[in-house]
Amino acid sequence: MASIAVLFLFFIVIRAQGEGQTFITVECKTGNVGQFGQQSMLDCVVKTTQVVKDATILVVSWEKKDTEAIVLTFEKGKTVAQPRFRFAEPSWNEKNMNVSLLITNTTLEDIGEYKCVVMTDSGDSTNYTNLIVTAKYNKPMIHSNPEKITRDEDVTLTCSSEGGYPKGQLRWFDEHGQEWPESGPLTMEKTSNGLFKLTSRLSLLKSTIFSKYTCKVFNASGVKEDEAALEIPENPAGDHRGMTFESAAEEGDHLNTQHNDNEA
Repeated sequence: MASIAVLFLFFIVIRAQGEGQTFITVECKTGNVGQFGQQSMLDCVVKTTQVVKDATILVVSWEKKDTEAIVLTFEKGKTVAQPRFRFAEPSWNEKNMNVSLLITNTTLEDIGEYKCVVMTDSGDSTNYTNLIVTAKYNKPMIHSNPEKITRDEDVTLTCSSEGGYPKGQLRWFDEHGQEWPESGPLTMEKTSNGLFKLTSRLSLLKSTIFSKYTCKVFNASGVKEDEAALEIPENPAGDHRGMTFESAAEEGDHLNTQHNDNEA
């Protein structure tokens, strides 16, 4: 009786396929976002109709469309995968309908469209999904030219941040939180790993220098990722010109000590 039931189900499947009906579908998440250097997952799950009670997967094939490279295959009970690619579930087998692909140590080369083909004993299905890769920018660094700001000469501030992807932005703000759109044009360069380095320069006239400037880095979506601030003290009198508040205070303490010693 069991063999008759199996033959009957097989007949129904073959007939349905001939009539254009589908018992097996691969459903994939359209867009997947991965982080550079971390794990990324392409979500795809095999769905069956009520007619199919216990499907067995015969073949799985994951292909990167732009390179036509097969990154993972399962066939005749054996899984073959390129380095950094594997099934998302470590204990995956032919009864597991979760055929999601896991990418370890994600790189920018992994960006693109992927094709997932699944063949079962109850039908076949194909679907496509995409991977977007992002990387967070490092904390900005600010340098000044000249290095010591005295407020007696013009100054150029340079802010840089690297390690991000896609292209982001650097924006300057003064001590009141007011943005300074007068900064020089943003320059972008690709580093050896394909990530971006951003650089922005802000020119200040000696008569218009505020006490604090903040450089903020924003990602491609306009979200702030980090910031750095540079505080510029007022010029102390006399020989203290160009010192920070801390260094001026230290010298003042030293002079007071000498004065007290002389009185003694």
